[in-house]
Amino acid sequence: MVTIDIPVSSYVKKFMTTLYGDNYTLSLNDTLGNAITALLMKKTNNYNGLYKKGRDSVYSIHISFSQMKNEGCIIRKNNIHLIGQFCDKYFRETIFLSIFTSSNDGKDNVKDTMRKALQAFNITEDDIALDTLYRYYLRKRNLPPFSKFYKQKIAVKS
Repeated sequence: MVTIDIPVSSYVKKFMTTLYGDNYTLSLNDTLGNAITALLMKKTNNYNGLYKKGRDSVYSIHISFSQMKNEGCIIRKNNIHLIGQFCDKYFRETIFLSIFTSSNDGKDNVKDTMRKALQAFNITEDDIALDTLYRYYLRKRNLPPFSKFYKQKIAVKS
């Protein structure tokens, strides 16, 4: 078994741990497994400029030797950072989907819904500031895939 330690923020580690446990074993039966497999396949592109500031946590992913052999995985630093970025975006999309399904889109209501979603994953203000996540939400709510949900909410209010 091969273990890859993915550098992630503390809030992403808590999110991933809540969803998949302390360590994740690669499986093609879920979203995370399919994304990781796609990023580790033989003919990956070389991505440059992906390195962000150092992360304060790691989340471990286990890949069996048979999966490595069948998929022909190449593990590069770029691929590891892409997986970390995917996990962060997956976290944010999950939080945003909770907003679209349970919020009336008023500013306070959105923040309350965010706060409740973060509590479900045991994520605190020390991990990620609520205002930071809220500002990101305001920037992204009009972009796909969220724009469709947002426009539907506006139409329902009218």
